[in-house]
Amino acid sequence: MLTSVAAELRLFTTNFKPLPYDPLELFAYGLLGILCGLLGALFVLTLKHLTLARRTVSFLKDSRYGQVLAITLACALLTFPIDFLREGQKEAVNRLFNDEAERAVWDWDSAATYLNLFIYIIYKFLFTVICVGLPIGAGIFTPCFALGAGVGRLMGEIMHSMLAPAVKIVPGGYAVVGAAALASGVTRTFSTAVIVFELTGQLNHMLPVLVC
Repeated sequence: MLTSVAAELRLFTTNFKPLPYDPLELFAYGLLGILCGLLGALFVLTLKHLTLARRTVSFLKDSRYGQVLAITLACALLTFPIDFLREGQKEAVNRLFNDEAERAVWDWDSAATYLNLFIYIIYKFLFTVICVGLPIGAGIFTPCFALGAGVGRLMGEIMHSMLAPAVKIVPGGYAVVGAAALASGVTRTFSTAVIVFELTGQLNHMLPVLVC
């Protein structure tokens, strides 16, 4: 009964083995933490300058509704033609976390994987920064969580292409760690690491997440 309740409370689906990483991978996870920390700092800095511009530049200050309409239109035009951008954030994060997810959308195991992930990261970074400052209600944690998952998955795919099959690399694990690291870097809260365990319902990546 308790197991079924816990499964229902999990927001993101993961199914990692008890020890899903090699101890030497902790160095890679540490590097991922540094990269996500720098990206988180860039996110905060960009958001700061954009917010100041919206408060001081007369054109932006006087076109509140125009900004919302223009950015909504831009988001719709860019996301609709591309499958993995059109997905909801929960579905996208689930695919990034799960190595067994449907492969057609993200085109895993092909050269296009890296391009798809790069496009996803750039898109998610730019539009999250832009949309968070709009005069409408918007959250910041989940978009940053998804952005970090994309960064982590990209690094995981690179590690997999470099070290497999000599070392068993789980790209989805890097996505989990990257999501925690970037969300922590943007919100500047250590508690994000604990939240990740609650969202996935697994403690298999406890040490990499804490290190990262």
